Parts: sequence; C-alpha cells; structure tokens
Amino acid sequence: MREILFRGKRVTDGEWFYGHLVKVSKEVDVHEYRIYNHTVDKFYSVIGETIGQFTGLNDKNGNKIFEGDIVKSRRIGGTYIGEVVYMENQTRFACHTMQPSSITGNPIGVYENVGGEIIGNIHDNPELVGGAR
Repeated sequence: MREILFRGKRVTDGEWFYGHLVKVSKEVDVHEYRIYNHTVDKFYSVIGETIGQFTGLNDKNGNKIFEGDIVKSRRIGGTYIGEVVYMENQTRFACHTMQPSSITGNPIGVYENVGGEIIGNIHDNPELVGGAR
C-alpha cells in the first residue's frame, strides 16, 4: 500500500504543513483547503495553489518527492532539471523537464532510480522554474 500524503503552505505563516487534505465548501464556488496532521492532531488552513501530493518516491537523499518539487538528475546525455507534475490524462506523476527544454513528460520514477535530487520547489524557488511554466 502506498502512503497518501499532501503538503501545503499554511495561510497563517506560509510554513509547510504535511498531512491529509480536506476540502471545506464555504459557498458553491468557494472552498477552503485544510491539512490534518494526526501526529500533532491539528488542522491548518493552507493556500490552495501550494498543495501538492506525495508521489510515493524519495530522492537520492531520502527526501519525499511531492508535486511541485524541482528535481535534478544525471542521465545519459547530461543533467536534467524538471518540475514534478501530475499528468491527469495519463494518471501518473511525471517530471516536466525544464532544462534542456526539449524533453518533457518523463516518468518521475526515471529520476528517482538514477539518483535524482530535489533542489527546490516551484513555490519557494520560482527562479529555478524560469520561463518553463
């Protein structure tokens, strides 16, 4: 069984919070997102745009890889940097390669299996994303 885990930046202080995602409907088209962490037994409201799901994989340093992480990996032909995304039409996580920009949609497992490393994320390190988004 794989671990289902989410992260998001807390509304109150912008710090990352990890746990289970809950969507609370306030009105028809207005939702509040909260993450519950059973370890600390707390709910925190999080910024919806920062929510990312755990891919089920770790990088070479043992860090959990989430949607929105930026991964650097060496493969045949060079070093690649990409953003971890969920490809809904293929129901899988992938790494949208940003550098070099000619390669896209590589399965995220490819990066994890060859020693990929998280070097940031799109929310804390927008300078790593550049014009790729």
